[in-house]
Amino acid sequence: CAIAQAEDDLATYLEVRQESPHPVAARHLVRFVLRSWRPMDQQQTNPFWNERPEQARHVVDWLHADAVSDLLADIATSASSDLSSDAPIALQAVSRE
Repeated sequence: CAIAQAEDDLATYLEVRQESPHPVAARHLVRFVLRSWRPMDQQQTNPFWNERPEQARHVVDWLHADAVSDLLADIATSASSDLSSDAPIALQAVSRE
């Protein structure tokens, strides 16, 4: 949210987030989806995004990208992941199906 307040183009930040192999990055992604995403509305729950609709749309589109779904699926099926129960829920939340 804070980065989107200061930057108009979030592509670089979202790419870094997506490509990070660190377990903390995976945990943050799953928590972000579970705590901040309203799949029925296809939008963020934080009212901050109301002031930055273009950036909000960018994040929503990113969440629906195949690469993010693949990442969540990898997290969900990782035997070493402590997120194996939450990641499938996050994956389902961002699925357009």
